[in-house]
Amino acid sequence: MVAPMIGPRVKRIYAPGDTIHAELRIRWSDRFDEVAVTFLRLNSPFGGAFGSRIDLRSRYQEWVAEEESQPYIRVELEGEVPYEARTGTYVCAFVHCLVPGRGWKMFFEKIPQVTLSVRRVAPPPPRSKEGAEFLGIEFRA
Repeated sequence: MVAPMIGPRVKRIYAPGDTIHAELRIRWSDRFDEVAVTFLRLNSPFGGAFGSRIDLRSRYQEWVAEEESQPYIRVELEGEVPYEARTGTYVCAFVHCLVPGRGWKMFFEKIPQVTLSVRRVAPPPPRSKEGAEFLGIEFRA
């Protein structure tokens, strides 16, 4: 079964200038041309202004049909953490889709389970005593 979530690949702590790669899985009977996902800094008095916003845009999308579940759309997202981004936790605030003939439509709003963290400098990945580099673990449902 497919987990209906936005799951960033590998890491969830970013520094200004980092590129974020994520995958959105959505079930919808119609089609859309593009997706935009907005993250806003938690408890920011400025909303999405003054370095308190991160935007991800779709790069690729495909219909996926698995035997155990209903078909869904998998969308690869990408965005850059702005250099002016403030440190803290960012929460997924909006998922908008560009629907042909209807324009941009808000599909989802306020998804507090999906967060990203921004620090001034991203912590280095752990290294083993043997010199191997830990690249991460992607959890799947």
